[in-house]
Amino acid sequence: MSDVKWTLRWATIAILGTALVASLDEWHQSFIPSRTGTIRDVVLDTCAGIAAQFLVFLWWKSLGKGTASSRAARA
Repeated sequence: MSDVKWTLRWATIAILGTALVASLDEWHQSFIPSRTGTIRDVVLDTCAGIAAQFLVFLWWKSLGKGTASSRAARA
């Protein structure tokens, strides 16, 4: 696992997956009488996914695992 790193590609896939699941959840809620499905909730969930990826990115960079120079320094 020493070559694991944060990448924009996988972060984008995670955010798109979050948006898809949020959309499906709101669509499902639109069929339940006591619930309402709104686009606002989809946007909120997607923004939370973006914020989570940003925090993971900052954490990963603070550990020094995201750069080629840090990997070279450890070798």
